[in-house]
Amino acid sequence: MLGDSAYRLVLNCVRALLDEIESWGLVTFFKIPRVSWRDLALILVPFVLLVAAAFWVTLKFVQPAPPDTLTITSGPEGSSFASIAQRYQKILARQGVELKILPSQGSVDNLKRLADSKAGVDIGFVQGGVAGQVDTSNLYSLGSIFYTPVYVFYRAPKPIARLSELSGKRIAIG
Repeated sequence: MLGDSAYRLVLNCVRALLDEIESWGLVTFFKIPRVSWRDLALILVPFVLLVAAAFWVTLKFVQPAPPDTLTITSGPEGSSFASIAQRYQKILARQGVELKILPSQGSVDNLKRLADSKAGVDIGFVQGGVAGQVDTSNLYSLGSIFYTPVYVFYRAPKPIARLSELSGKRIAIG
């Protein structure tokens, strides 16, 4: 319950509010009978506290709606990353979400954009194994979308059946 001084403060605020409403002529307009200040305070104080609690719960626990516009960093024009981004653009458009596609030079460029909060990028495609080149401590991986094939080209007089046969040989990756 309210302490005596808090009760008097609330009662005075309610009186002032009702006096103001009465000065507007609303009390006689709506034919509101004169009510006890104590009864009115006993009704309004719990109501105001309940509304305040509802606002607090809403602000504390209810998450905002997802954005209606996203920006994705994809890859060079014509790449698999760019074509998948265009497919996502069509899928999200059916749900009312606009997807802006930013072409890039590839995975490392995408990681740099994602790590830079000023780049304005929400999501991006990154090939596995390149995260060591950029600080990714504030990024989260949502999972694998597809597997990226590894093509091995070699020049040798005899064919090889396993990658382990390249052990000890000089190789170039890129």
